[in-house]
Amino acid sequence: MLIGPGVGALTLLLLAGGNALELNSLFLLFAYGIGVIPAALAGVLYVAIWSTKAFFGLLTIREFGALLGAICGLAAQATFVTVTSGTPLLKSPSIYLVALAAGAACGCLAARVRNEACTASDSN
Repeated sequence: MLIGPGVGALTLLLLAGGNALELNSLFLLFAYGIGVIPAALAGVLYVAIWSTKAFFGLLTIREFGALLGAICGLAAQATFVTVTSGTPLLKSPSIYLVALAAGAACGCLAARVRNEACTASDSN
C-alpha cells in the first residue's frame, strides 16, 4: 500500500510525456488517495494466490513475484474501476498499464520476503 500508488503515479507521469513536468506533488497526493484501495486489494490477492508458485517452477522467485503482482494489480484495478464507475471496464488501456506496472514492481520487491516467510512457516 505504501509503494504501489507511488509506482503507479510515476508510471502515469511517464505515460503523460511532456505534460509530466507541469504536474506537482498534489498529483502524487491524489494518486495515493485513489491508489491505496486497489493497492490494498492487490496485496490481499497476492498473498492469497502466492501458493500457486509451485506451478511456475521455471520462473525465479522475483519473476514469479512480478508476474503475480502484475496479475493482481490488473485484477484489483479492474475491480476498483467497475465498482466506482459502474461500467464493466474503461476503454483507456493506460489505466490498466499503470496498475500492471505498479503491481509488477511491488510484486517483484515483495517476492523474496514473501517466499522467506512462507518457507519459515512451512518449517515450523
